[in-house]
Amino acid sequence: MRTRPSTTWPGFYYDGRTALRRPVTITVMATGLRMATEEDTFLWWPYEQLHLAQGALPGEQIRLERGPEPSETLVVSDEAFLSAIRAGAPAAARHLLPAFRRRHWAGLVLLAGAGAVIVGLAIYAWGIPALADLAAEQMPPAWEERLGQAALESLAPPNRRCADPRRDAALSEIVARLAAAGPGSAYTFRITVVDEPAVNAFATPGGYLIIHLGLLQATQTPAEMAGVLAHEMQHVRHRHSTRALFREISMRALLSLLVGDAGGLGQALETAGTLGELRYRRQDEETADRDGMELLQAARVDPNGMVSFLRRLSRGESGAPRSQAYLSTHPLTTERIKHLERMAAGARYTPIPLLQGVPWREIGMRCTAAP
Repeated sequence: MRTRPSTTWPGFYYDGRTALRRPVTITVMATGLRMATEEDTFLWWPYEQLHLAQGALPGEQIRLERGPEPSETLVVSDEAFLSAIRAGAPAAARHLLPAFRRRHWAGLVLLAGAGAVIVGLAIYAWGIPALADLAAEQMPPAWEERLGQAALESLAPPNRRCADPRRDAALSEIVARLAAAGPGSAYTFRITVVDEPAVNAFATPGGYLIIHLGLLQATQTPAEMAGVLAHEMQHVRHRHSTRALFREISMRALLSLLVGDAGGLGQALETAGTLGELRYRRQDEETADRDGMELLQAARVDPNGMVSFLRRLSRGESGAPRSQAYLSTHPLTTERIKHLERMAAGARYTPIPLLQGVPWREIGMRCTAAP
């Protein structure tokens, strides 16, 4: 005895105005699709109003759209759903999914897609990084500062900044001591504290250092904060942030920047807000670790502060899971921490305390909104 094909299917409906996903039961009918929601309301979609956005190839989830952007959307996981439409409404099947597309073009599409992926990976792996490094080296510091200002406005808008003169003075004192002990630099380092609970910090091109309040609260001593700042300062000095940003923008903008066309800078400025999500390369992190530790020692700051803070983050003891924000952009490894421990153990000096006579836990651990 033959089993009759099912005419009802589970799926999810999106209204195009919100991100709400509503489970529906779909009935395949001769002229359209009838959808019943869990609240016993019904939707009717005529076939001639539908567009197949996804599902033409084997293994794909089926996605039907209706209306102008932002479209209503219906998502069905079972591939047999389209076969049911073909069986129940042949004319609609020709409109939604021409049979020849699946039979004759699927293989060619897959081959072309694979070739495009291979070429794209080759360009991404070798061409873009090489151009990014070259463009970063050619970029004047003044242009980097413009990039940093654009990123600051995006990642630390004025209404989210924490204004506390005492805390700002303390952080500036730490940065000034580190900068004075390091080699000469074309950058002026500026710190902005943002009212965000995530344990995170990052450097933008041009010397802007953005610290989330959650990271400040996670530090236990000025030396731990100095370790974070020394690391981020090295990302600026070595132009790691600039290179990482350039790897995210188009080839055209890279070439423009390389030949000194300020038009390419405009596109880079538009994407500067992506800096908060950029990952540094492993060698960039190792360089910032090494040179940051050397900077701490040159400034006669306790080097164990950097080690203790990173070790605590790696164990998830500083606001986890919020600390994962820092770890996602500054991935730690056991080898990195061990290397820093060896460098700290090799220090042969008596550390000079930071912020003497000022209890660290009393320095602006809460955010005071800017006027």
